[in-house]
Amino acid sequence: MHKRIGVATPIIWNHPVLRRVISEALPDAIVHQGTHVMDEDELIAFLRGCDSAIIGFEPLTEKVLAALPGLKVVSKFGAG
Repeated sequence: MHKRIGVATPIIWNHPVLRRVISEALPDAIVHQGTHVMDEDELIAFLRGCDSAIIGFEPLTEKVLAALPGLKVVSKFGAG
């Protein structure tokens, strides 16, 4: 089975060092290249087909989890 990682938080793409680190460590990852935090529907569409995700402030709700049954691992990116 092919594993697919979705990096949903825009912080990664918009920070040059983090973007480079993720690109080198996870070259097959799909990375959200926007500047906004995705809502539920955007997140579902973005993570469709992923089995793991890195999120920031994105809403990881029952709706999102129900729509993404293949999602097995979620990692929260943040500090504080």
